[in-house]
Amino acid sequence: MRSTVRNQGTTAMPLADGWHPYFTLGSKADDWSLEIDSSKRLGFDADLVSDGSIIDDTRFQTTSSLAGIELDNSFVLTRSKPAACTLSGNGLTLSIYPDASYPYLQVFTPPTRDSIAIENLSSAPDCFNNGLGLIVLNAEEEAAFEMRYHIVASCP
Repeated sequence: MRSTVRNQGTTAMPLADGWHPYFTLGSKADDWSLEIDSSKRLGFDADLVSDGSIIDDTRFQTTSSLAGIELDNSFVLTRSKPAACTLSGNGLTLSIYPDASYPYLQVFTPPTRDSIAIENLSSAPDCFNNGLGLIVLNAEEEAAFEMRYHIVASCP
């Protein structure tokens, strides 16, 4: 998937790009495993707004179970592995490959635990206020954002 944004105005324009898909592998999130190419996440305040801090978080550097884990976090991608994120379960593996235009990955497990949101973000949540990763396009400038998803079913 590719999105392209062009500022057709005459003044600078703030920009943040992100996709907010929810995925399911059948069953519940407690039966799935997650790996994220990250060792850090953004700190959030009580209202889940980024407070500008970066916190060490290595829980998902290797494939880890989601059993009992609640997530609503923005991970800072390190780009040391081919896939930014891999979700596995129920005989399926979903790998997500954002390009460098998406340095953040927001991951959310809803209370129903029957899906998971894995969101590529060009900028941190609330970037229009905190400035983290905020993109500013001058008049007639363009920015492009790309990602791809790959899903594989295991053979029995």
